[in-house]
Amino acid sequence: MVADDFDFGKSGEPEGEDNGALVSETTYKGKPVLVLKRTPEDKYPFSMGLGKCRLAAENIQVIENFIKKYDKQ
Repeated sequence: MVADDFDFGKSGEPEGEDNGALVSETTYKGKPVLVLKRTPEDKYPFSMGLGKCRLAAENIQVIENFIKKYDKQ
């Protein structure tokens, strides 16, 4: 992987906050990528492209149930 493969930081500032996670959009090889950070200094942000975003959206109830099942009370 070449450093130029990731355009992180080139496409703009965080667009908003949700539950403490900073959210921004960038590109990877010309394709849109959603980036979620816990803090502005997060060294390992969570990122996913359009395909994985669609998959997560289609299965949001399963994800929420998983969180409820294993989340520490």
